[in-house]
Amino acid sequence: MKIILIIAAVVASLSKLAYTASITIGGGSFANVLDGLGDSLTEGSQVQVGSFDGVEPSKSGADFTSVDWQSFNPFLGIGSSNPDEVIGTFSAGEGFESVFQINSELDAELGDLFPSEFPVRLGFRVFDTTESSLEGVAYNTVVRDVSTWLFNDPEIITNQPPSPSIGTSDDSLMFWEDNGNPFQTSITTTDDSTRIEELEAQLASVIAERDARPTQGVYDALIAERDGNLESYTENLAEKDGVIATLSESITEKDVAYALVVAERDANLESYTENLAEKDGVIATLSESITEKDVAYALVVAERDGNLASYTENLAEKDGVIATLGESITEKDAAYALVVAERDSRFEDTDEDGITDIKEIELETDPNVETVFYLNNTEFETAVASARETGQNDVILDPLSYGLVSGSAYEAVISERDDRFIDTDGDGLTDVKEAELESDKDELTLFYLQDAYDLGIELARFEGRSDVTDSPNDYSLVSRAEYNVIVTERDERPTQDDLAQVIAERDARPTLGEVKDARLGSVVLQPDNINNSVKIRFSIEETDDLKVWTKRDGVNEVTVPLEAGSKFYRFSLQDE
Repeated sequence: MKIILIIAAVVASLSKLAYTASITIGGGSFANVLDGLGDSLTEGSQVQVGSFDGVEPSKSGADFTSVDWQSFNPFLGIGSSNPDEVIGTFSAGEGFESVFQINSELDAELGDLFPSEFPVRLGFRVFDTTESSLEGVAYNTVVRDVSTWLFNDPEIITNQPPSPSIGTSDDSLMFWEDNGNPFQTSITTTDDSTRIEELEAQLASVIAERDARPTQGVYDALIAERDGNLESYTENLAEKDGVIATLSESITEKDVAYALVVAERDANLESYTENLAEKDGVIATLSESITEKDVAYALVVAERDGNLASYTENLAEKDGVIATLGESITEKDAAYALVVAERDSRFEDTDEDGITDIKEIELETDPNVETVFYLNNTEFETAVASARETGQNDVILDPLSYGLVSGSAYEAVISERDDRFIDTDGDGLTDVKEAELESDKDELTLFYLQDAYDLGIELARFEGRSDVTDSPNDYSLVSRAEYNVIVTERDERPTQDDLAQVIAERDARPTLGEVKDARLGSVVLQPDNINNSVKIRFSIEETDDLKVWTKRDGVNEVTVPLEAGSKFYRFSLQDE
């Protein structure tokens, strides 16, 4: 099935193989659309064409709620299910010259999407941007209370394609989402909390619509009523056909037409059977290919799993060796560090005179020649004590230069540490909060923020609605389309009044006794109702032996006018 959406063109064709319909959307002038500042909207601004899902098609735009407006679901334009299908763009003009030019060809067989149900209300949403991103962009939505803004099922060829337009700027049947600012894109996208409330309201609306739909019991009752009417109608029709067959056995044209129909049906059946056989072959080939690929995939998976197990064992063995080597290296490094430390902590005394080389360099004596020295205990001890006090003051006055901190600074850090919270397991929840929640402070605790929780709830609700709308039969529901099909089938079948009328027509016809001369072998004349006459055509045959008859040339024809009220005629031959 193809649907073509194009300005100023409507074409419809029907064949046994495909259905194509061109649908006009747009085509009329729209009053110049303004942005939030009252200026003309930029040429090339984004426009979406969509439907209001879940909104009764007959509902007036004047009664639209915020939930109804938010149910707008685009199926053409940026951000819709068919983002690449809009060829034309919105052209900003002056005064009353702005026009939506939308040229689009949708093909369901190529994956293009349509509204989920028909009929639906159509609408336009205009954005104050020429960019491809619509996030946070101001917009306004418009709907009009006329039949041309309805999108009916395109598979029903009697439906007219939609051609929405706005004739005047003060059109009383036109409604905008923000009616206080018509022709201005002043509405902005809602935040998550408001959207959740709207989604909940939409869910309530969907549930109400679902509950308003016929139950399985009502559906089954309609089926039973339809089948009962069909059985009764079939019985009465058979009786009626018996009477008609008795009166119409001489009409061979019907039999010829029936034979043609049967021949055409049998030819179609043969072609259909051949196509089915061909498709079965393709399906078998595809199934064999899938089986081969499954086997190859299983082999690859098995080989991968085997390699993974072997690789894991080798890694474990190597990790053990590395750990052993690491421990050995660590021990050796520690022993080496101790020796180096001991070596570096000792002094050298090259001439072994009791004075270290460092001290001799300090005293400017020769470290390679024994030096004679004397001790002055009193002066030395005094100098040492003074030097010790000086060294203490050096550290006390500038502890940071010696890798120390003052006691007051240390106490301040302890105080700051004690003022902060402890998170033993490092999961982001303090031990105080975990005690309040009665969770284990030594194990990671999984928790969700409010936004993540709300998003999860919203997605779950959406998936729940999808479960029911995608498979309504699993929930003892029937889609409106299926319900309408059954109702249509029921309404197309004869009612009891129709049956009574057929019986009355049958009973009003002449009985077999009344038309005994019109039995098989008799000649029944059919009237020409247009010319109000009956035509008798006959030929003359002759014989010499009453066995072999020869038809004479020429056909005799007599036209007899019919009198008012007469239905049956016969003729007789008289010898002279």
